Amino acid sequence: EVNLSSNFLQKFSGFLFDKLDVDGDAEISASDWFELIGERRNTNIGRRLVSLPSPIYKLYTHLDQDRNEGLSLEEIHNFRKRTFTLLDKNEDCIVDLTEVIAVLGDSKLPKDFQLGVKPIAQHQLTLGNHALNRIFVAADSNKDNNTVLEEILKLSDFNFIESEAGMLLTLGQPNKQLIKYLTGHSGTYQEDE
Repeated sequence: EVNLSSNFLQKFSGFLFDKLDVDGDAEISASDWFELIGERRNTNIGRRLVSLPSPIYKLYTHLDQDRNEGLSLEEIHNFRKRTFTLLDKNEDCIVDLTEVIAVLGDSKLPKDFQLGVKPIAQHQLTLGNHALNRIFVAADSNKDNNTVLEEILKLSDFNFIESEAGMLLTLGQPNKQLIKYLTGHSGTYQEDE
């Protein structure tokens, strides 16, 4: 069973933050993204955030509390803490899929949607677990099968990601019929074309 601990998420989000804050300004923003991919900044990004679909805009406003179009590590940690507290039903500092589905039930999400979300979440969590395990194996510099945080933070060779990225992206595609059902685009089963 795949589960995530609060402590791991805190350390991992800090690690990712350090890697993604390319310009070193203590915020992750569109500028970091464009610098990371080597393209010029698109002047349309950030102008029409209010025109995003409502759930995405709402998520954005919960993340970027000061609305400056950049995410500080504090904003990320605050969002992570609030979300984790909401999901950690048994307060053991570990969240698993059972707890996520329980929260969906508590929020009165219809049973058919809960049933639909469960395989999608399990699928994505399984792939995420595989990716994290690959990172742990690659970071285990002394090959003792015990990867510590310091080894992960010192990991600099990410070549293994290139060899597996295509496979993970292909396998990461969710069931199209299930997505159509959950988004209200299909009320009945249809064969893929």
